[in-house]
Amino acid sequence: MSLKRGLEVLVAAVEQIAAVAFGFVTLLTFVSAVLRYGFNFPIPDAFDVTRMMLGVMVFWGLASVAWRDTHIRVDLFWEMSGPRLRRAMDLLAGSLTAAALCALAWYMGGKVIDIYRTGEETFDLRILVWPFYAAIWIGCLATAVTAVSFNLTQTIISPDGVLTVMYPEGWTAEPRGTSIGLSTSPGLTLQIGQR
Repeated sequence: MSLKRGLEVLVAAVEQIAAVAFGFVTLLTFVSAVLRYGFNFPIPDAFDVTRMMLGVMVFWGLASVAWRDTHIRVDLFWEMSGPRLRRAMDLLAGSLTAAALCALAWYMGGKVIDIYRTGEETFDLRILVWPFYAAIWIGCLATAVTAVSFNLTQTIISPDGVLTVMYPEGWTAEPRGTSIGLSTSPGLTLQIGQR
């Protein structure tokens, strides 16, 4: 199984988890509202569980968005730019997004450990909070991995499937069938091929 296929399978599983979380949040919110306002019988800790499940839903869903590059964005300057500037803007935006998500995942990992150590619980039912935060953190990690993976695949292989090779100044490149030969001297050649 190729790396890209493996990531597609991972993202499909992530989408399923986000969908289940979304369904649970929707159902819990609806039932809670009906019971609270229709029968004056609120569900204990419904607000806290809904709040934490929203975090699960958002971060697990964001992993899919990062892989498919379907973020909401304003691309006014991108549309007016040429292909090289577009590629540079895509690379910069993808790199900044991936770096921010990696930093957020690092921070959230520490937060999960802190909440686990303190044994924080919900008010009514005394449900431990750290498993929810751990699920959010795993979703954040999945988001960081998919953002980094998307960014790497887009900088190495362009959207049309053409291999893009960036090599140091002074190196030479020559096509060799489905490969590219890179060399610093006539006797040393590195073959790069695309499957």
